[in-house]
Amino acid sequence: MIPSCTFFSSSQNRMMGGCDRFIPSSKAMRDSHAYETYRMAPPQTDYQKAIARTLFPNYSPKTLHYNRPNEYTFQSEKPKWGTVFCFKVFQLPGFEDNFYTNNLDWGKQFLAFNAGKVSYIWNQNTEKMMILSKSFYDDCSIKCSLDGDNIAIGNSKGDFVIVNVPAQKTLFNQNLYENFDYNLEAAVSIVAMDWRSQNECTVASYGNVIHYDVRSRAFPWQLPPSSHRVCSLGWSPDRVLLASGGDDDKVKIYDSRNTFTPIFTYSHLASVKALKWVPESSLLFSGGGLKDGRIKLFNALKGECVSEVNTSAQICSIEYLGHNEFASGSGAGSRKDIFIWKWDQEFKIKKIQELFFKNPRVFNLSKNPNASEFCSFSSDHRLRLWKPGNKPTSNSSFPCIR
Repeated sequence: MIPSCTFFSSSQNRMMGGCDRFIPSSKAMRDSHAYETYRMAPPQTDYQKAIARTLFPNYSPKTLHYNRPNEYTFQSEKPKWGTVFCFKVFQLPGFEDNFYTNNLDWGKQFLAFNAGKVSYIWNQNTEKMMILSKSFYDDCSIKCSLDGDNIAIGNSKGDFVIVNVPAQKTLFNQNLYENFDYNLEAAVSIVAMDWRSQNECTVASYGNVIHYDVRSRAFPWQLPPSSHRVCSLGWSPDRVLLASGGDDDKVKIYDSRNTFTPIFTYSHLASVKALKWVPESSLLFSGGGLKDGRIKLFNALKGECVSEVNTSAQICSIEYLGHNEFASGSGAGSRKDIFIWKWDQEFKIKKIQELFFKNPRVFNLSKNPNASEFCSFSSDHRLRLWKPGNKPTSNSSFPCIR
């Protein structure tokens, strides 16, 4: 097996006395996840290029893969989510009817969500609900850390809060608008967040994307400000790539080692709020707004869209359910439903189930850690929990949060 390798840049060569040697990277060999992807350091000299052609026959100047991630493995199983029923409903007075909110996330320990000026967590094991945070302004985004201990909250006035749930302690509380040079004073809502690790959280506030480190209580980097709203963020499963969707109708993918220029960009015909990476792969789902209505499947390893489907609806959220199946929530258009989809070995996407709603728009979807259930947030102020199978004879409960 060829070991993982690193090319030194010309500046690094000068620091080492002008040598241009091709040196194996022991760090990447030790760490199975530390593979090189997406043009980190392509060969510069003729000598390096000759070695690359010898060791990597399929090498192209655009991409040099060292320990490249595996292609997605197709699971040829019968649809698990062919039949779905709702087993619990929460009524949430004060929920904000807003397309740009991302106010629902099911972490490893809790289901976390915003309802107006209050954020809650619900423990599925004990079925107990508790208030996580209160604000003077509407909370519009929430995200659980990878280990589930920390939860990040953002509101409509730019307040960014991190709460440690086991310790019941606020780790960070700061207004991002007051501390950063925003390009648009009128819009500072924190509408999207995602955790890179249990201690690093990336935050989007209008056209600004800022990365926060809990340990150092600092912001190590910030993407160049944009005049367009960033509607969604998502770190890839290997935590190397950061995808963002915006109201400029584009999906941009950044390499975390070079955060200033996107390595891939592709377009929809409307705002992109729905983003979801497929676990243990380089596949990214994205969904466009009302004028687009398309769900696209992008392969970040190849840099191309491999499939798309037209739903004729505003795609607000996408959630991967396992078994080559995913759910999409629609907020406007001809249908305001939850669709369950499945793709085959050739990445052809087919609808296998539709959960009908009469009027409410479905804004957000999130599944529990073992993918046995998922939940939806809709404009009728209800949070619904779904699971696969046939509906039992007993009625679902409708607890009300006041």
